[in-house]
Amino acid sequence: MKKIKNILFVLIIAMAFACSKDDSNPETDNNQILEGGTIYTAQIVEIDIESVTSETYQGILGDTTIELRKTTENTLAFFVEPDFIAGSTTLTIEGLDNLKVNYTIEETVLTQNVEETIQPYFDQILIERQALFLANADEKAIQLIDSFIDLYPTLDEQQKENLSIFYEANKNLIDAAINGDANRFNSNLASQFTSCEASIYLTGILGVFTTISTSLPFTQIATPILAVSTGILLAETYENCSSLSSATIKNTFVQAEDQIFNSGDFERNSANESVINFSSDDARDISIQIQNRTMLPGDSNDSNNFISTYFSATSSFNALVIQKMNAAINYLNTEWSIFFNIEPYQEITVSEMPTTETTSMTSDDYNNFTFSVSNSNLNLESISFSDGGINAKIKIVDESAMNGEFETATLDFTYQDDFNSFSGSFDIKVSIFSLVGTTWKFCFVSDGFCEEVDTITFLSDGTVSTPGLQSFDEVVENYYVTNNNFLEIKVTVSSEEYSYCDAIEDYIYFTEIESDTFTLQKVSDTEYSGTLTSSEPAYTNPNYPECSTPAYSDSESIIFLKL
Repeated sequence: MKKIKNILFVLIIAMAFACSKDDSNPETDNNQILEGGTIYTAQIVEIDIESVTSETYQGILGDTTIELRKTTENTLAFFVEPDFIAGSTTLTIEGLDNLKVNYTIEETVLTQNVEETIQPYFDQILIERQALFLANADEKAIQLIDSFIDLYPTLDEQQKENLSIFYEANKNLIDAAINGDANRFNSNLASQFTSCEASIYLTGILGVFTTISTSLPFTQIATPILAVSTGILLAETYENCSSLSSATIKNTFVQAEDQIFNSGDFERNSANESVINFSSDDARDISIQIQNRTMLPGDSNDSNNFISTYFSATSSFNALVIQKMNAAINYLNTEWSIFFNIEPYQEITVSEMPTTETTSMTSDDYNNFTFSVSNSNLNLESISFSDGGINAKIKIVDESAMNGEFETATLDFTYQDDFNSFSGSFDIKVSIFSLVGTTWKFCFVSDGFCEEVDTITFLSDGTVSTPGLQSFDEVVENYYVTNNNFLEIKVTVSSEEYSYCDAIEDYIYFTEIESDTFTLQKVSDTEYSGTLTSSEPAYTNPNYPECSTPAYSDSESIIFLKL
Protein backbone atom coordinates (compact mmCIF):
# COMPACT_ATOMS: atom_id res chain seq x y z
CA MET A 1 0.00 0.00 0.00
CA LYS A 2 2.84 2.41 0.80
CA LYS A 3 4.40 1.73 -2.60
CA ILE A 4 1.11 2.49 -4.32
CA LYS A 5 0.83 5.64 -2.26
CA ASN A 6 4.27 6.83 -3.32
CA ILE A 7 3.60 6.07 -6.98
CA LEU A 8 0.38 8.08 -6.94
CA PHE A 9 2.17 10.88 -5.15
CA VAL A 10 4.92 11.05 -7.79
CA LEU A 11 2.46 10.84 -10.67
CA ILE A 12 0.46 13.81 -9.44
CA ILE A 13 3.59 15.88 -8.86
CA ALA A 14 4.90 15.06 -12.32
CA MET A 15 1.55 15.93 -13.87
CA ALA A 16 1.12 19.16 -11.98
CA PHE A 17 4.49 20.78 -12.12
CA ALA A 18 5.76 20.76 -15.65
CA CYS A 19 6.84 24.26 -14.64
CA SER A 20 10.54 24.35 -13.71
CA LYS A 21 11.42 22.23 -10.70
CA ASP A 22 14.83 21.17 -9.41
CA ASP A 23 15.60 17.46 -9.81
CA SER A 24 17.55 17.01 -6.58
CA ASN A 25 16.84 17.47 -2.90
CA PRO A 26 19.93 19.38 -1.76
CA GLU A 27 21.83 19.51 1.43
CA THR A 28 21.97 23.30 1.61
CA ASP A 29 25.51 24.68 1.93
CA ASN A 30 27.48 27.66 0.69
CA ASN A 31 28.82 25.83 -2.35
CA GLN A 32 25.54 24.33 -3.51
CA ILE A 33 24.49 25.44 -7.00
CA LEU A 34 21.48 23.84 -8.66
CA GLU A 35 20.42 23.88 -12.28
CA GLY A 36 16.75 24.89 -12.42
CA GLY A 37 16.33 24.71 -16.20
CA THR A 38 14.02 26.95 -18.22
CA ILE A 39 11.25 28.99 -16.59
CA TYR A 40 8.87 31.59 -18.00
CA THR A 41 7.65 35.05 -17.14
CA ALA A 42 4.32 35.13 -15.28
CA GLN A 43 5.01 31.59 -14.05
CA ILE A 44 4.81 30.06 -10.58
CA VAL A 45 8.09 28.17 -10.03
CA GLU A 46 8.68 25.58 -7.32
CA ILE A 47 11.92 24.38 -5.66
CA ASP A 48 12.47 21.19 -3.65
CA ILE A 49 14.08 21.93 -0.27
CA GLU A 50 14.54 19.50 2.61
CA SER A 51 12.58 20.57 5.69
CA VAL A 52 11.32 24.06 4.96
CA THR A 53 11.33 25.77 8.36
CA SER A 54 10.02 29.28 7.56
CA GLU A 55 6.82 30.43 5.89
CA THR A 56 8.69 32.93 3.71
CA TYR A 57 12.23 33.46 2.47
CA GLN A 58 13.81 36.41 0.70
CA GLY A 59 15.69 35.71 -2.49
CA ILE A 60 17.49 37.63 -5.22
CA LEU A 61 16.59 36.65 -8.78
CA GLY A 62 19.20 38.37 -10.91
CA ASP A 63 19.17 41.86 -9.43
CA THR A 64 15.55 41.71 -8.24
CA THR A 65 14.53 40.95 -4.66
CA ILE A 66 11.69 38.40 -4.56
CA GLU A 67 9.73 36.54 -1.90
CA LEU A 68 9.57 32.74 -1.78
CA ARG A 69 6.66 31.07 -0.01
CA LYS A 70 6.44 27.69 1.68
CA THR A 71 3.98 25.51 -0.27
CA THR A 72 4.58 22.16 1.46
CA GLU A 73 6.92 20.88 4.17
CA ASN A 74 9.61 20.36 1.53
CA THR A 75 8.91 22.94 -1.18
CA LEU A 76 9.23 26.65 -1.80
CA ALA A 77 7.74 28.61 -4.70
CA PHE A 78 8.07 32.06 -6.22
CA PHE A 79 6.47 34.09 -9.01
CA VAL A 80 8.37 35.36 -12.04
CA GLU A 81 7.12 38.88 -12.82
CA PRO A 82 5.86 39.27 -16.42
CA ASP A 83 8.31 42.11 -17.13
CA PHE A 84 11.39 40.15 -15.97
CA ILE A 85 14.20 40.34 -18.53
CA ALA A 86 14.68 37.11 -20.47
CA GLY A 87 18.03 35.33 -20.35
CA SER A 88 20.24 33.42 -17.94
CA THR A 89 20.05 34.37 -14.28
CA THR A 90 20.66 33.01 -10.80
CA LEU A 91 18.38 32.83 -7.78
CA THR A 92 20.16 33.24 -4.43
CA ILE A 93 18.37 32.41 -1.16
CA GLU A 94 20.31 33.91 1.73
CA GLY A 95 18.19 32.20 4.41
CA LEU A 96 19.23 28.82 3.04
CA ASP A 97 23.00 29.31 3.32
CA ASN A 98 23.05 31.31 0.09
CA LEU A 99 21.63 28.42 -1.93
CA LYS A 100 21.91 29.24 -5.65
CA VAL A 101 19.74 28.02 -8.52
CA ASN A 102 20.60 28.80 -12.14
CA TYR A 103 17.69 29.47 -14.50
CA THR A 104 17.08 30.42 -18.10
CA ILE A 105 14.09 32.77 -18.29
CA GLU A 106 11.98 33.01 -21.43
CA GLU A 107 9.07 35.34 -22.10
CA THR A 108 5.57 33.87 -22.03
CA VAL A 109 4.06 34.61 -25.44
CA LEU A 110 0.50 33.84 -26.50
CA THR A 111 0.39 31.60 -29.57
CA GLN A 112 -3.34 32.28 -29.99
CA ASN A 113 -5.47 35.33 -29.34
CA VAL A 114 -6.68 36.14 -25.84
CA GLU A 115 -10.09 34.47 -26.12
CA GLU A 116 -8.71 31.32 -27.77
CA THR A 117 -6.08 31.01 -25.04
CA ILE A 118 -8.50 31.23 -22.13
CA GLN A 119 -11.40 29.26 -23.68
CA PRO A 120 -10.07 25.77 -22.69
CA TYR A 121 -10.16 26.93 -19.08
CA PHE A 122 -13.84 27.85 -19.32
CA ASP A 123 -14.58 24.54 -21.06
CA GLN A 124 -12.95 22.64 -18.22
CA ILE A 125 -14.61 24.48 -15.35
CA LEU A 126 -18.06 24.05 -16.93
CA ILE A 127 -17.49 20.31 -17.19
CA GLU A 128 -16.24 20.28 -13.62
CA ARG A 129 -19.20 22.31 -12.44
CA GLN A 130 -21.57 19.64 -13.77
CA ALA A 131 -19.55 16.89 -12.07
CA LEU A 132 -19.53 18.78 -8.77
CA PHE A 133 -23.26 19.35 -9.00
CA LEU A 134 -24.00 15.67 -9.68
CA ALA A 135 -21.69 14.64 -6.83
CA ASN A 136 -23.36 17.03 -4.35
CA ALA A 137 -19.92 18.47 -3.62
CA ASP A 138 -19.20 21.57 -1.55
CA GLU A 139 -21.23 24.53 -2.87
CA LYS A 140 -18.33 26.98 -2.61
CA ALA A 141 -16.61 25.51 -5.67
CA ILE A 142 -19.77 25.94 -7.75
CA GLN A 143 -20.25 29.48 -6.41
CA LEU A 144 -16.66 30.37 -7.33
CA ILE A 145 -17.13 29.03 -10.86
CA ASP A 146 -20.40 30.90 -11.37
CA SER A 147 -18.98 34.13 -9.98
CA PHE A 148 -15.91 33.97 -12.23
CA ILE A 149 -18.04 33.27 -15.31
CA ASP A 150 -20.16 36.34 -14.46
CA LEU A 151 -17.05 38.47 -13.76
CA TYR A 152 -15.07 37.74 -16.93
CA PRO A 153 -17.23 39.71 -19.45
CA THR A 154 -16.83 42.85 -17.30
CA LEU A 155 -13.00 42.83 -17.52
CA ASP A 156 -11.27 45.29 -19.86
CA GLU A 157 -9.01 44.11 -22.69
CA GLN A 158 -5.77 44.53 -20.71
CA GLN A 159 -7.14 42.55 -17.78
CA LYS A 160 -8.23 39.75 -20.12
CA GLU A 161 -4.81 39.69 -21.77
CA ASN A 162 -3.03 39.55 -18.41
CA LEU A 163 -5.32 36.70 -17.35
CA SER A 164 -4.60 34.75 -20.54
CA ILE A 165 -0.83 35.23 -20.15
CA PHE A 166 -1.00 33.99 -16.57
CA TYR A 167 -3.05 30.96 -17.64
CA GLU A 168 -0.67 30.18 -20.52
CA ALA A 169 2.35 30.31 -18.20
CA ASN A 170 0.74 28.10 -15.52
CA LYS A 171 -1.53 25.94 -17.66
CA ASN A 172 -0.14 22.59 -16.45
CA LEU A 173 -0.56 23.52 -12.81
CA ILE A 174 -4.06 24.98 -13.19
CA ASP A 175 -5.33 22.18 -15.45
CA ALA A 176 -4.01 19.54 -13.06
CA ALA A 177 -5.96 21.16 -10.23
CA ILE A 178 -9.17 21.27 -12.26
CA ASN A 179 -8.86 17.71 -13.56
CA GLY A 180 -8.08 16.54 -10.06
CA ASP A 181 -7.73 12.95 -8.95
CA ALA A 182 -9.73 10.26 -10.73
CA ASN A 183 -10.26 8.44 -7.42
CA ARG A 184 -12.14 11.37 -5.86
CA PHE A 185 -15.09 9.34 -4.65
CA ASN A 186 -13.27 6.07 -4.03
CA SER A 187 -14.96 4.26 -1.15
CA ASN A 188 -11.84 2.34 -0.12
CA LEU A 189 -10.48 4.10 2.96
CA ALA A 190 -6.81 3.43 2.21
CA SER A 191 -7.29 4.91 -1.27
CA GLN A 192 -8.97 7.92 0.31
CA PHE A 193 -5.96 8.48 2.57
CA THR A 194 -3.67 8.37 -0.47
CA SER A 195 -5.93 10.73 -2.41
CA CYS A 196 -6.22 13.05 0.58
CA GLU A 197 -2.44 13.45 0.89
CA ALA A 198 -1.96 13.84 -2.87
CA SER A 199 -4.69 16.46 -3.29
CA ILE A 200 -3.40 18.38 -0.26
CA TYR A 201 0.04 18.54 -1.89
CA LEU A 202 -1.34 19.97 -5.12
CA THR A 203 -3.69 22.35 -3.31
CA GLY A 204 -0.78 23.74 -1.29
CA ILE A 205 0.90 25.70 -4.06
CA LEU A 206 -2.45 26.99 -5.38
CA GLY A 207 -3.60 28.10 -1.94
CA VAL A 208 -0.37 29.94 -1.20
CA PHE A 209 -0.34 31.77 -4.52
CA THR A 210 -4.02 32.60 -4.33
CA THR A 211 -3.03 34.85 -1.44
CA ILE A 212 0.16 36.16 -3.08
CA SER A 213 -1.78 37.18 -6.20
CA THR A 214 -3.82 39.67 -4.22
CA SER A 215 -0.66 41.71 -3.45
CA LEU A 216 1.04 41.76 -6.88
CA PRO A 217 -0.21 44.28 -9.46
CA PHE A 218 -0.12 41.89 -12.44
CA THR A 219 -1.52 38.90 -10.59
CA GLN A 220 -4.40 40.65 -8.85
CA ILE A 221 -6.44 39.82 -11.92
CA ALA A 222 -5.25 36.20 -11.59
CA THR A 223 -6.73 35.86 -8.09
CA PRO A 224 -10.14 34.76 -9.42
CA ILE A 225 -8.70 32.05 -11.70
CA LEU A 226 -6.45 30.74 -8.90
CA ALA A 227 -9.31 30.86 -6.40
CA VAL A 228 -11.63 28.96 -8.76
CA SER A 229 -8.96 26.32 -9.49
CA THR A 230 -8.15 25.98 -5.79
CA GLY A 231 -11.85 25.81 -4.95
CA ILE A 232 -12.40 22.97 -7.41
CA LEU A 233 -9.51 21.02 -5.92
CA LEU A 234 -10.69 21.88 -2.42
CA ALA A 235 -14.02 20.21 -3.18
CA GLU A 236 -12.01 17.08 -3.92
CA THR A 237 -9.77 17.52 -0.91
CA TYR A 238 -12.74 17.90 1.39
CA GLU A 239 -14.28 14.76 -0.08
CA ASN A 240 -11.05 12.81 0.40
CA CYS A 241 -10.01 14.28 3.75
CA SER A 242 -13.05 15.46 5.71
CA SER A 243 -14.87 12.13 5.49
CA LEU A 244 -11.81 10.40 6.93
CA SER A 245 -12.08 12.40 10.15
CA SER A 246 -15.41 10.69 10.83
CA ALA A 247 -14.44 7.20 9.61
CA THR A 248 -14.32 4.48 12.29
CA ILE A 249 -10.92 2.99 11.50
CA LYS A 250 -8.99 2.66 14.79
CA ASN A 251 -9.66 -0.63 16.57
CA THR A 252 -10.55 -0.49 20.27
CA PHE A 253 -11.37 -4.12 21.07
CA VAL A 254 -11.98 -7.62 19.73
CA GLN A 255 -14.50 -9.76 21.61
CA ALA A 256 -14.78 -13.56 21.33
CA GLU A 257 -17.87 -14.88 23.12
CA ASP A 258 -17.63 -12.85 26.38
CA GLN A 259 -13.85 -12.39 26.39
CA ILE A 260 -12.72 -8.87 25.39
CA PHE A 261 -9.23 -7.99 24.17
CA ASN A 262 -8.58 -4.24 24.34
CA SER A 263 -6.32 -3.53 21.38
CA GLY A 264 -5.72 0.06 22.47
CA ASP A 265 -4.13 -1.13 25.73
CA PHE A 266 -2.99 -4.50 24.33
CA GLU A 267 -4.49 -6.36 27.27
CA ARG A 268 -7.47 -8.52 28.12
CA ASN A 269 -10.48 -7.37 30.09
CA SER A 270 -10.99 -10.30 32.44
CA ALA A 271 -14.21 -9.08 34.08
CA ASN A 272 -17.17 -11.46 33.72
CA GLU A 273 -15.46 -13.62 31.11
CA SER A 274 -15.44 -17.40 30.82
CA VAL A 275 -13.17 -19.83 29.01
CA ILE A 276 -14.12 -20.88 25.45
CA ASN A 277 -14.76 -24.64 25.52
CA PHE A 278 -13.85 -27.09 22.76
CA SER A 279 -14.25 -30.83 22.44
CA SER A 280 -11.28 -32.51 20.79
CA ASP A 281 -11.81 -32.92 17.04
CA ASP A 282 -15.26 -31.27 17.25
CA ALA A 283 -15.62 -28.03 15.28
CA ARG A 284 -17.60 -25.19 16.83
CA ASP A 285 -18.65 -21.63 16.01
CA ILE A 286 -17.29 -18.67 18.00
CA SER A 287 -19.03 -15.32 17.67
CA ILE A 288 -16.64 -12.36 17.33
CA GLN A 289 -17.42 -8.66 17.73
CA ILE A 290 -15.07 -5.90 16.57
CA GLN A 291 -15.25 -2.28 17.75
CA ASN A 292 -13.58 0.59 15.88
CA ARG A 293 -13.51 4.31 16.61
CA THR A 294 -12.83 7.53 14.79
CA MET A 295 -9.41 9.17 14.97
CA LEU A 296 -8.55 11.35 17.98
CA PRO A 297 -6.12 14.29 18.16
CA GLY A 298 -3.80 12.04 20.17
CA ASP A 299 -3.43 9.75 17.13
CA SER A 300 -1.26 12.37 15.42
CA ASN A 301 1.86 10.41 16.47
CA ASP A 302 0.36 7.03 15.58
CA SER A 303 2.83 4.45 14.29
CA ASN A 304 0.55 3.81 11.31
CA ASN A 305 1.88 5.71 8.30
CA PHE A 306 -1.54 6.53 6.84
CA ILE A 307 -2.81 8.08 10.07
CA SER A 308 0.30 10.03 11.07
CA THR A 309 0.63 11.37 7.53
CA TYR A 310 -3.01 12.39 7.55
CA PHE A 311 -2.46 14.57 10.63
CA SER A 312 0.73 16.18 9.30
CA ALA A 313 -0.85 16.72 5.89
CA THR A 314 -4.07 18.27 7.21
CA SER A 315 -2.09 20.47 9.60
CA SER A 316 -0.11 21.84 6.68
CA PHE A 317 -3.27 22.03 4.61
CA ASN A 318 -5.04 24.19 7.18
CA ALA A 319 -2.05 26.55 7.44
CA LEU A 320 -1.00 26.65 3.80
CA VAL A 321 -4.37 26.44 2.08
CA ILE A 322 -7.45 27.12 4.19
CA GLN A 323 -6.16 30.23 5.95
CA LYS A 324 -4.69 31.64 2.74
CA MET A 325 -7.69 30.68 0.64
CA ASN A 326 -9.95 32.46 3.12
CA ALA A 327 -7.77 35.57 2.78
CA ALA A 328 -8.23 35.39 -1.00
CA ILE A 329 -11.99 34.92 -0.59
CA ASN A 330 -12.10 37.99 1.59
CA TYR A 331 -10.23 39.88 -1.15
CA LEU A 332 -12.69 38.68 -3.83
CA ASN A 333 -15.69 39.47 -1.65
CA THR A 334 -14.30 42.98 -1.12
CA GLU A 335 -12.86 43.90 -4.54
CA TRP A 336 -15.55 42.23 -6.64
CA SER A 337 -18.42 42.20 -4.20
CA ILE A 338 -20.96 42.39 -7.04
CA PHE A 339 -19.89 38.92 -8.19
CA PHE A 340 -18.41 37.21 -5.15
CA ASN A 341 -20.09 36.49 -1.84
CA ILE A 342 -18.37 33.29 -0.65
CA GLU A 343 -18.39 31.98 2.91
CA PRO A 344 -14.94 31.10 4.30
CA TYR A 345 -13.74 27.48 4.42
CA GLN A 346 -13.61 25.52 7.66
CA GLU A 347 -10.38 23.85 8.71
CA ILE A 348 -10.22 20.04 8.65
CA THR A 349 -10.01 18.68 12.19
CA VAL A 350 -10.82 15.51 14.11
CA SER A 351 -13.16 15.55 17.09
CA GLU A 352 -11.91 15.05 20.64
CA MET A 353 -15.01 12.90 21.27
CA PRO A 354 -14.70 9.62 19.35
CA THR A 355 -17.55 7.85 17.62
CA THR A 356 -17.47 4.06 17.98
CA GLU A 357 -18.99 1.30 15.88
CA THR A 358 -19.32 -2.32 16.97
CA THR A 359 -19.99 -4.95 14.31
CA SER A 360 -19.96 -8.70 13.95
CA MET A 361 -16.96 -10.12 12.15
CA THR A 362 -17.24 -10.04 8.35
CA SER A 363 -15.31 -12.12 5.83
CA ASP A 364 -13.10 -9.08 5.17
CA ASP A 365 -12.38 -8.79 8.90
CA TYR A 366 -11.55 -12.49 9.06
CA ASN A 367 -8.97 -12.11 6.31
CA ASN A 368 -7.10 -9.63 8.54
CA PHE A 369 -6.64 -12.24 11.30
CA THR A 370 -4.09 -15.03 11.73
CA PHE A 371 -4.85 -17.66 14.43
CA SER A 372 -2.80 -20.26 16.32
CA VAL A 373 -2.93 -22.19 19.63
CA SER A 374 -0.35 -21.91 22.40
CA ASN A 375 -0.29 -25.55 23.64
CA SER A 376 2.06 -27.99 21.85
CA ASN A 377 -0.34 -30.86 22.68
CA LEU A 378 -3.10 -29.16 20.71
CA ASN A 379 -3.43 -28.88 16.96
CA LEU A 380 -5.59 -26.29 15.21
CA GLU A 381 -7.10 -28.71 12.71
CA SER A 382 -9.20 -26.15 10.84
CA ILE A 383 -10.42 -22.59 11.09
CA SER A 384 -12.64 -20.61 8.74
CA PHE A 385 -15.03 -17.70 8.62
CA SER A 386 -18.53 -18.45 9.89
CA ASP A 387 -21.28 -15.86 9.74
CA GLY A 388 -20.44 -13.31 12.44
CA GLY A 389 -17.35 -15.14 13.68
CA ILE A 390 -15.15 -18.20 13.14
CA ASN A 391 -15.58 -21.96 13.01
CA ALA A 392 -12.64 -23.80 14.56
CA LYS A 393 -11.67 -27.40 15.26
CA ILE A 394 -8.92 -28.08 17.83
CA LYS A 395 -7.65 -31.61 18.45
CA ILE A 396 -5.65 -33.08 21.34
CA VAL A 397 -2.49 -34.54 19.82
CA ASP A 398 -1.57 -37.11 22.51
CA GLU A 399 -4.18 -37.99 25.11
CA SER A 400 -1.67 -40.09 27.05
CA ALA A 401 0.40 -36.96 27.71
CA MET A 402 -2.48 -35.23 29.52
CA ASN A 403 -2.68 -34.75 33.28
CA GLY A 404 -6.47 -34.55 33.35
CA GLU A 405 -9.50 -34.68 31.13
CA PHE A 406 -8.77 -31.42 29.32
CA GLU A 407 -5.98 -29.17 28.05
CA THR A 408 -5.88 -25.41 28.70
CA ALA A 409 -4.34 -22.96 26.26
CA THR A 410 -4.89 -19.65 24.49
CA LEU A 411 -6.24 -19.08 21.02
CA ASP A 412 -3.66 -16.56 19.84
CA PHE A 413 -4.24 -14.09 17.02
CA THR A 414 -2.59 -11.27 15.13
CA TYR A 415 -4.60 -8.57 13.38
CA GLN A 416 -3.33 -6.42 10.52
CA ASP A 417 -5.26 -4.00 8.31
CA ASP A 418 -4.48 -0.67 6.66
CA PHE A 419 -4.74 1.23 9.97
CA ASN A 420 -4.15 -1.29 12.81
CA SER A 421 -1.60 -3.90 13.82
CA PHE A 422 -1.76 -5.83 17.12
CA SER A 423 -1.71 -9.30 18.68
CA GLY A 424 -3.86 -10.85 21.39
CA SER A 425 -5.28 -14.08 22.77
CA PHE A 426 -8.36 -15.75 24.30
CA ASP A 427 -8.45 -18.50 26.95
CA ILE A 428 -9.64 -21.90 25.72
CA LYS A 429 -10.19 -25.37 27.19
CA VAL A 430 -10.17 -28.53 25.06
CA SER A 431 -11.79 -31.68 26.46
CA ILE A 432 -10.83 -35.26 25.58
CA PHE A 433 -14.17 -36.19 24.04
CA SER A 434 -13.81 -37.76 20.59
CA LEU A 435 -16.03 -40.07 18.55
CA VAL A 436 -13.15 -41.84 16.77
CA GLY A 437 -13.00 -45.53 17.69
CA THR A 438 -16.19 -45.47 19.79
CA THR A 439 -19.22 -47.71 19.22
CA TRP A 440 -22.79 -46.65 19.88
CA LYS A 441 -26.16 -48.31 19.70
CA PHE A 442 -28.98 -46.38 18.08
CA CYS A 443 -32.65 -46.97 18.51
CA PHE A 444 -36.00 -45.46 17.64
CA VAL A 445 -37.93 -43.72 20.37
CA SER A 446 -41.58 -44.87 20.49
CA ASP A 447 -44.06 -45.34 23.29
CA GLY A 448 -41.55 -43.98 25.78
CA PHE A 449 -38.89 -46.67 25.46
CA CYS A 450 -35.84 -47.33 23.28
CA GLU A 451 -36.16 -50.07 20.69
CA GLU A 452 -32.64 -51.13 19.72
CA VAL A 453 -31.98 -51.21 15.96
CA ASP A 454 -28.25 -51.49 15.26
CA THR A 455 -24.78 -50.39 16.36
CA ILE A 456 -22.48 -47.89 14.71
CA THR A 457 -18.72 -47.37 15.02
CA PHE A 458 -16.95 -44.11 14.14
CA LEU A 459 -13.77 -44.62 12.15
CA SER A 460 -10.73 -42.34 11.96
CA ASP A 461 -11.19 -41.70 8.22
CA GLY A 462 -14.47 -39.84 8.80
CA THR A 463 -16.74 -42.79 7.93
CA VAL A 464 -18.92 -45.11 10.02
CA SER A 465 -19.26 -48.88 10.15
CA THR A 466 -22.47 -50.78 10.92
CA PRO A 467 -23.29 -54.50 10.62
CA GLY A 468 -26.18 -53.65 8.31
CA LEU A 469 -23.93 -52.18 5.62
CA GLN A 470 -22.70 -55.62 4.64
CA SER A 471 -26.10 -56.56 3.17
CA PHE A 472 -25.96 -53.92 0.40
CA ASP A 473 -24.23 -54.23 -2.97
CA GLU A 474 -22.46 -50.87 -2.82
CA VAL A 475 -21.87 -48.04 -0.34
CA VAL A 476 -22.27 -44.87 -2.43
CA GLU A 477 -21.79 -42.30 0.32
CA ASN A 478 -20.52 -42.61 3.90
CA TYR A 479 -19.40 -39.77 6.19
CA TYR A 480 -19.91 -38.07 9.53
CA VAL A 481 -19.18 -34.50 10.65
CA THR A 482 -19.39 -32.76 14.01
CA ASN A 483 -19.99 -29.07 14.51
CA ASN A 484 -21.06 -27.09 17.60
CA ASN A 485 -22.18 -30.26 19.48
CA PHE A 486 -24.15 -31.38 16.44
CA LEU A 487 -23.48 -34.66 14.66
CA GLU A 488 -24.49 -35.49 11.11
CA ILE A 489 -24.13 -38.95 9.62
CA LYS A 490 -25.07 -39.81 6.06
CA VAL A 491 -24.98 -43.25 4.48
CA THR A 492 -26.20 -43.94 0.95
CA VAL A 493 -26.28 -47.49 -0.38
CA SER A 494 -27.42 -49.25 -3.53
CA SER A 495 -28.67 -52.76 -4.24
CA GLU A 496 -30.23 -54.66 -7.11
CA GLU A 497 -33.99 -55.08 -6.60
CA TYR A 498 -36.99 -56.25 -8.58
CA SER A 499 -40.70 -55.45 -8.59
CA TYR A 500 -43.73 -57.00 -10.27
CA CYS A 501 -45.35 -54.72 -12.88
CA ASP A 502 -49.03 -55.42 -13.60
CA ALA A 503 -48.90 -53.50 -16.90
CA ILE A 504 -46.54 -56.01 -18.50
CA GLU A 505 -47.41 -58.92 -16.19
CA ASP A 506 -43.75 -59.46 -15.40
CA TYR A 507 -40.96 -58.43 -13.05
CA ILE A 508 -38.76 -55.40 -13.64
CA TYR A 509 -35.22 -55.17 -12.27
CA PHE A 510 -33.59 -51.94 -11.13
CA THR A 511 -30.94 -50.46 -8.84
CA GLU A 512 -32.47 -49.16 -5.64
CA ILE A 513 -30.79 -46.16 -3.92
CA GLU A 514 -31.41 -45.69 -0.19
CA SER A 515 -30.14 -42.82 1.94
CA ASP A 516 -30.16 -42.54 5.73
CA THR A 517 -29.30 -39.17 7.28
CA PHE A 518 -28.88 -38.82 11.05
CA THR A 519 -29.15 -35.28 12.44
CA LEU A 520 -28.23 -35.38 16.13
CA GLN A 521 -27.43 -33.03 18.99
CA LYS A 522 -25.10 -33.93 21.81
CA VAL A 523 -26.88 -34.48 25.13
CA SER A 524 -23.85 -35.69 27.04
CA ASP A 525 -20.58 -37.49 26.36
CA THR A 526 -22.59 -40.75 26.19
CA GLU A 527 -25.78 -39.67 24.42
CA TYR A 528 -27.00 -37.96 21.24
CA SER A 529 -30.61 -37.41 20.21
CA GLY A 530 -32.27 -36.29 17.01
CA THR A 531 -33.88 -37.67 13.88
CA LEU A 532 -33.22 -40.25 11.21
CA THR A 533 -34.48 -39.35 7.75
CA SER A 534 -34.69 -42.23 5.27
CA SER A 535 -35.34 -41.63 1.58
CA GLU A 536 -35.47 -43.37 -1.77
CA PRO A 537 -35.82 -41.67 -5.16
CA ALA A 538 -38.60 -42.62 -7.58
CA TYR A 539 -37.79 -45.10 -10.34
CA THR A 540 -39.34 -45.37 -13.83
CA ASN A 541 -38.37 -48.16 -16.22
CA PRO A 542 -36.97 -46.59 -19.43
CA ASN A 543 -38.57 -49.29 -21.59
CA TYR A 544 -41.89 -49.45 -19.79
CA PRO A 545 -42.81 -46.00 -18.40
CA GLU A 546 -45.92 -47.47 -16.82
CA CYS A 547 -43.69 -49.57 -14.61
CA SER A 548 -42.39 -47.41 -11.76
CA THR A 549 -41.80 -47.23 -8.05
CA PRO A 550 -42.70 -44.08 -6.05
CA ALA A 551 -40.28 -41.90 -4.09
CA TYR A 552 -40.13 -42.48 -0.37
CA SER A 553 -39.14 -40.31 2.59
CA ASP A 554 -39.75 -40.68 6.32
CA SER A 555 -38.32 -39.24 9.55
CA GLU A 556 -38.29 -40.75 13.03
CA SER A 557 -36.93 -39.74 16.42
CA ILE A 558 -33.78 -41.59 17.36
CA ILE A 559 -31.16 -41.66 20.11
CA PHE A 560 -27.52 -42.78 20.20
CA LEU A 561 -26.14 -44.36 23.38
CA LYS A 562 -22.43 -45.02 23.85
CA LEU A 563 -21.50 -48.65 24.55
